[in-house]
Amino acid sequence: MKSKTTAILLSIFFGFWTWLYTYRVDKKKFWICLSIVLVLVLTLMLISAFSTETGNYLDAFAGVLSGMLLFFIILIVCFAFWLWALIDRSIKRDEFYSNYPNG
Repeated sequence: MKSKTTAILLSIFFGFWTWLYTYRVDKKKFWICLSIVLVLVLTLMLISAFSTETGNYLDAFAGVLSGMLLFFIILIVCFAFWLWALIDRSIKRDEFYSNYPNG
């Protein structure tokens, strides 16, 4: 038996990782969020790796700026996913958790 209170607390502290709590029902949401975040983080890592390899300081500076921009985009996306998880957990009825996974 699952608890709505536990689900809301998990979403507050762990964001979209809370969908692992009800993975059978919410696995699509979890994998969408994780995939998007991983692609953005890998892109940031690639930008930072290639910007430091060039000998040209202007190219390196442009790479750092684009990396910073992508970092803020990642923060905004993670905040949006955190908010989505919190709202999703808050609007589900108690019966969903008490009848899980058939809810």
